[in-house]
Amino acid sequence: MASPKAIDFLEGLQSQHPDIAGDVAEMAGFYQRKLWHQLTLKIEACFGSPGFNRGDLPVQLFQHFISDFAQKINLLKLA
Repeated sequence: MASPKAIDFLEGLQSQHPDIAGDVAEMAGFYQRKLWHQLTLKIEACFGSPGFNRGDLPVQLFQHFISDFAQKINLLKLA
């Protein structure tokens, strides 16, 4: 079952940063359907875009979202 805390974080992120809301919604969908491979690829693509690499957004994304399912994704892909 998807963590409500992680979903709440993503919903907040969508409202705070409308320019990346589409990507965040796609990540939430992959997360809720437990599509770990697709989620890994989406996270990798997002971290390559300037919209996700501002301020402490990468750190917050890790602390409040990625850490929730980190054991389920391909860690070598994100290394």
